[in-house]
Amino acid sequence: MAKDHLFETEQTILDEALADLAQPRYNGNELAPRYGLLATQYQKLLTVTRKIFRISDSQGIMLQRQQTDIQLLLDNANQGFLTFGGDLKVDRQYSAACTKMLGEKIAGVSIVELLGRENESLRITLQQKLRQLFDGAASDASAKLAQLPAKFQIGDKTIDVESKMIASPLPDGEAVLVMMILTDITEKLQAMDQIRFLNDHDKLTALHNRDYVEAKLPGLEKPELLPFSVIMADMN
Repeated sequence: MAKDHLFETEQTILDEALADLAQPRYNGNELAPRYGLLATQYQKLLTVTRKIFRISDSQGIMLQRQQTDIQLLLDNANQGFLTFGGDLKVDRQYSAACTKMLGEKIAGVSIVELLGRENESLRITLQQKLRQLFDGAASDASAKLAQLPAKFQIGDKTIDVESKMIASPLPDGEAVLVMMILTDITEKLQAMDQIRFLNDHDKLTALHNRDYVEAKLPGLEKPELLPFSVIMADMN
C-alpha cells in the first residue's frame, strides 16, 4: 500500500547517514559524534512518527466503520432522522427513511419548505417558532420545542415529528442543532379509522349497528325530543 512507503525517502537518508558513520575514514572526525547523535535522534523521531501515523490510520478506519454502522442502523429504521442548525437547512447526514417520507433528497433544503410546503400558514408558523428557538436563550429551548407542530401532512402521508435540541462538537466550541425524528403514521391512522368504523357499523352492509344506536340514545332521551321511535331491522 502507498502508506507503507510514506517515509521511504526519510528512511533512505537515515540509512545513508548511518552507513557514513560506520566508515573508518570518519574515525577521529570532531563532527562525527554530533552527526551520530543527530542520526540517532532522527531515527527516534522517524520511529515515533510512523507509530503516530499507524495509530491515526487505525482510528480513522475505526471512526469510518462506526459512522458506516450508525448510518446503516438509521437507514434500516422505520423512522427518519435529520438535523439542522440556525440556517434551518437540513444537514448532509440523514436517514434514508427521510427521503422516502419527504419524496426527495433533502440535504441543504430548508426544513420549513420541506414540512410546510403544502400549507402556507403552517410554513409561516414553523419559520417564526424556529427563529425564536435559535435566537432565544438555551434555557427556553424545551418550552419552544414543545410549541412546534407535532404532525405534518406531506402529500398523502401523515408524518409525526418529535424534536430534540442537541449539541454538536466543533473545534472552537459547540453548535446547537435541532434533531427531528420523523415517523410515518399514515397506516396507523387508517387502521384506527377502520377500527372506529367497525365499532359502530355492520361490516357487511356498512350500515350503523346496534352499538351505534345505543351510544346515541342518551343524547336523544330529552323531553323536547319526545316522543320518538327507533326501528331496527336485521338484514340476512
